[in-house]
Amino acid sequence: MKQLLSFLTIFIFSLNASIAEEKEAIVWLAKDTSLLGYKQIELQPVSNETGGSLDSDVIALMTQTIHHDLESAGLVIQEPNGSPRKNVIIIKNSLVKFLPGNVGGRWVGFGQGATICVLRSIVFEGGSGEIVAEIISAKVVDVGGLFSYGSEKYVPKDVAKRTAEEVAKLVGVQVPSEEEE
Repeated sequence: MKQLLSFLTIFIFSLNASIAEEKEAIVWLAKDTSLLGYKQIELQPVSNETGGSLDSDVIALMTQTIHHDLESAGLVIQEPNGSPRKNVIIIKNSLVKFLPGNVGGRWVGFGQGATICVLRSIVFEGGSGEIVAEIISAKVVDVGGLFSYGSEKYVPKDVAKRTAEEVAKLVGVQVPSEEEE
């Protein structure tokens, strides 16, 4: 009986040890297009396209994170003004899925209580208005119990950081790590 109890304890702990599933961002760049050298970005605020109501803090956090990371990479962030501008790329960010989840459900595991965040970013060339790139960043935290507490805040921030890193790669710069700032 003690062996079974020990086995179950180890089994349950191992289920909850893995905290996040993070996939590489999906990046599409239009054929024969290069964004290298663009230094000015019109960053539109993240919009809620989830089809449901959402805490405005999540949207603000994601917008601020992308803005901060791109600015720290040496890019000039401009406010949207609606007029065509050459040598500027426009980034439209849409939060297409967000489930804050809950710690208790993640303790059970198997996807219960998962925190899920998916951000779709469309990159337009400012002069022509043509879509030149698209980035889809996602993160899921579906296990971890108490170790995953606060995922409703850090998962959207991580997704926003990943998006900023991918935009930076497209224009040929790098977002500094938090230690380098």
